[in-house]
Parts: sequence; structure tokens; C-alpha cells
Amino acid sequence: MKKTTLTLCIFTLVLTDTFGQAGNVKGNIGHGIDNSPSYAVTISLENDSLGAFGDFSDSTGYYEVENIPNGKYTLKLALIGYPEYIIEDFEIYKDSTLNLNIKYPCPNGENISKKVCPHGHKDKIIRIVYGYPTPRMMRKAKKGKIHLGGCVITECDPKWYCTVHNIEF
Repeated sequence: MKKTTLTLCIFTLVLTDTFGQAGNVKGNIGHGIDNSPSYAVTISLENDSLGAFGDFSDSTGYYEVENIPNGKYTLKLALIGYPEYIIEDFEIYKDSTLNLNIKYPCPNGENISKKVCPHGHKDKIIRIVYGYPTPRMMRKAKKGKIHLGGCVITECDPKWYCTVHNIEF
């Protein structure tokens, strides 16, 4: 009896710790041309050591991915007939829900952006981060390590910010 009770207590502690470390992502996907709901878009968050988590958008464009362990992921959107959209270093924080509304697919096709300023230089370029900013993101933005791009993400959004010329590209 003591062994069963101890095992049950340890199992409960492990479950509580695991669920307390998870975050969620939910939102709507609207088509890039007219913002009509994008149906059957595959949303996946992938991390080599933590695994993959995902969902499909429903007929209203809504999706929800729950119980994602804390960490950095690659966010991928895919729809048959359109180029895959990828956001690297997408961060999930414990005990938080990120409301992420996305326009996909982009009417202009694939958004390819290299880390080179339109004025030709490669230095003093920082990443643009989208989504509701956490306190950590606010500190990084204040230090000039990232540029906050807003809460709505589309495939057409710029990925880089030049701190010399104050432009997004």
C-alpha cells in the first residue's frame, strides 16, 4: 500500500510539473488576398529534442495547439499548392497562450528575405519578432537585440530590421 501511494504521488508530481511547463498557440488563418478563412492549413511546431506538435485549421480558419513544452521551435504552415511558410526560432513560454492570427498563403508568393540591408551591408541587422511581446522580448527590444513587429503575422511580413537605416525588409 505504501509503495502504491508513493508511486501515485510521484506520478502526480511529474504530471503537475509537465503540465506547468506547457504553453499553447491558437488563432485564425485568413487568406492573404481577401482574409477569408484558410481551411485545412497544416500548422506544426517542431523541435529536434522536444518533438512536433500541430493542428489543422478548420472551416473557419481556427486552429489550436495545446500543451507545447517550453522551448524554441520551427513554426511551419503548409497548404497543398502553395509554398511552405517557415518561421525559425519561434519561442513557446510555459503557462502562456499565444494568440497568433496569420495571413496565409501570401498573395505575392513565397517571401524570401536575406539578412542583407537594401543599402548593401550585412552588419547591424536584427531579427523582427512578431506576436504579443513577453517581458523577456521587451527587454531584448530595449537592448536593441530584436525589433518588435506587431501581433499579426502574415507571410508577407519583413523578417529583418536595419538599425543603421531604420528600415524593415
